[in-house]
Amino acid sequence: MSKRYALESTPSGWQFKSETALEDFVWDHLEALFGYEPLRRQHHVEGNYCDILAIAPTRQLVIIELKNAEDRYVVQQLTRYYHKLQQVKPFSDCVDYHQPIMLMALSPQLHEDNAIDVLYHRLEFKLIAFEILQSEGNTLLFQCVTPDAQLKSSVPIPFSLRESELKSDIPAIPRTFRNALAKCESHDPNIVLEFREKIFDLDDRIKEVKVENSYFIYGKGKTKPVVSIAFTSNKWGSRIVHHPHVSFWLPISIHWSHRQERLSPLLVNDLIFLSDKSVAEETSELESILSARLFKKKKPTSFYVGEQWTVHKYLSDFIEKELMEHVSHQDIEGLKQKTEAYCALKSMPNPLRSHQSCLDFFVQLALQCWHRRI
Repeated sequence: MSKRYALESTPSGWQFKSETALEDFVWDHLEALFGYEPLRRQHHVEGNYCDILAIAPTRQLVIIELKNAEDRYVVQQLTRYYHKLQQVKPFSDCVDYHQPIMLMALSPQLHEDNAIDVLYHRLEFKLIAFEILQSEGNTLLFQCVTPDAQLKSSVPIPFSLRESELKSDIPAIPRTFRNALAKCESHDPNIVLEFREKIFDLDDRIKEVKVENSYFIYGKGKTKPVVSIAFTSNKWGSRIVHHPHVSFWLPISIHWSHRQERLSPLLVNDLIFLSDKSVAEETSELESILSARLFKKKKPTSFYVGEQWTVHKYLSDFIEKELMEHVSHQDIEGLKQKTEAYCALKSMPNPLRSHQSCLDFFVQLALQCWHRRI
């Protein structure tokens, strides 16, 4: 099923259920609507959060502020973003800062003060009003137009009138989560947000619990988690670098001699998220990927290295115990065959096929362990 967006019917027509749903739609359809290339969502710059940054075909930076209701202060808000971004000049490898930054506001209704602010402003703004129209066959269209009617575009919204098909069961992203993620400038926030959505799709009983502003648990309360997302910061020279970390509650009693199952939050190296190379292919550049470790965590945002495994070592010990057959992590071909057999038996993705399937494998394994505990 194609991605759907949460809308609701009101006496005056249709509207997005939240600003997050609006942002999801605009981000996914930036090129169709305006011809822009998506760059970054919820970009953090000196205490400010830009809804969407995009690149025009001319390599101009585009700042887009989204409103799900009328807002009289959007021009001032965009002005602050402009000032901060001009000072920092992020993404200079793909943005031409010799050209003016484009400022755009997208809202279902423009306040009359917006036009007055723009009239006496030195910067140029694109104020765009949008509406959701229902055409024949219950098709919904997202239509936007500038006050001078120079820009007009219309894009269908994947949507069903049956409430059960809406993607409304995904809780809104907490502001503290967005703030922490926005600081992780070296990571693609969309990968983390898509992973968060995948967690909720695993089981209707999974809830999000904020333990700290930078630590979120997903499961049945704090005592029965299946996965967690933590945001940490480290000093790197004169800079402070922020990172997201994902941990699964996985078996650590994986040696054949361990009779009782013990679980611990194991940190999965972010290479599994950010690369799509085969984990099992034998190339010289694979060395760093094979060193992707699973670490036990001690505290939500301050983990330490306890027991550790390469992905190959963990799989060989785990599958050896499951199949009751000797598997050596050094015998790559043998490990691939045993892993393939185990995954076929359990209807699980093969973790040695790609980093995405490796991630999916650990997700399913953590979910199975969680089901046995609740």
